[in-house]
Amino acid sequence: MEDRVRAWVVRDESVPASAKQFGVKDIIDVAGFATAYGVDFATTHPHVDAWCVSALRAAGWRPAGKTHTTAFAFRDPAITRNPRDLSRSPGGSSAGSAAAVGAGDVPLALGTQTLGSVLRPAAYCGVVGYKPTWGKIPTVGVSPCAPTLDTVGLFAREMTTLREAAEALLALDDAGSTSRNPRLGLALDYMRERIEPSTRAAIERAVARLRERGVEIVDLALPAFVEESLAHAQRLQAAETYAATGRWLAGKPVPPYVAGLLREGSEIDAAAYRAERSWREAHRPRVAAIFSERDLDALIAPCANLAPEFGTTGDPSPLAPWTFFGLPALALPIGDDAATKLPFSMQILGPYGADGPLLEVATRLEAALATPETAAAGGRS
Repeated sequence: MEDRVRAWVVRDESVPASAKQFGVKDIIDVAGFATAYGVDFATTHPHVDAWCVSALRAAGWRPAGKTHTTAFAFRDPAITRNPRDLSRSPGGSSAGSAAAVGAGDVPLALGTQTLGSVLRPAAYCGVVGYKPTWGKIPTVGVSPCAPTLDTVGLFAREMTTLREAAEALLALDDAGSTSRNPRLGLALDYMRERIEPSTRAAIERAVARLRERGVEIVDLALPAFVEESLAHAQRLQAAETYAATGRWLAGKPVPPYVAGLLREGSEIDAAAYRAERSWREAHRPRVAAIFSERDLDALIAPCANLAPEFGTTGDPSPLAPWTFFGLPALALPIGDDAATKLPFSMQILGPYGADGPLLEVATRLEAALATPETAAAGGRS
């Protein structure tokens, strides 16, 4: 299927099939491989690995090659197709990484998320996607997009592999299991105007199964500022992307979405940029209170609709507010649509810095949602 999916920029055919292999998004440096950023005019040739690649190597993993990204990790679609349906989008910007795992080429891949670039493609391709707390994984050797948002993330077929890699990258000291049954909040009305009824129904079915298996889930309404933060996140991204890459890309043949982002960023002055960062800092305690006031271990919210037609990267809006505030987040597959056979996912969120507990909760949810058939298939429900 690879020739049709086009997940890979290049594969390292010297890596033994028996090795623990992982794909690397082509804005992340791997020694000996070119980094091309999803375009054909900006190639570099790194001599050292990015920190995240080096850490996985030290844990016994081998990079299998570079995976396709959208141009400069923004929204102009990559050439990659969705392995579940070649007429559909794999999402963006970590398109190739999600597709490589979804196609079964590798059990693990590295991506990045600035607004929704790990969880969205994970949802579209039916794999687990994980964005850690901002700053938990160093971004040394990763091309910047918006530095106070950029986060290295992971794709895996199931939680066991993802947790193994997360331990290598984050050195989790809070990942031990707990005897407490997790208490979760359900924000089903979140982004209601952007989430299709079929997606909501899929989450409702998954939640019903979880409740049948003894998971405590309480309904809650999120405060309005969470959705309002989307506009702030978009402006912050534009300002930081222009600051990080505007001079480098000036006069170059960048694609339309990148050009528009740079143009928007050039119009945001220093005072406006400071105001966006101040707004975020002022609202961080209110984000923490969403969890603390209801004694929640994690939050369930919509992640993405079914994968759209090829030619778009889809809508990152349900993911962007949480990336803006730096929270750890995970896309967990919850079953396939009966009509299209495309995968549904839900978003699992943890408090800032609580990556170990979030991964523990997600592992429990994966097990609770599993059937004998999905367990045999490697975790798909």
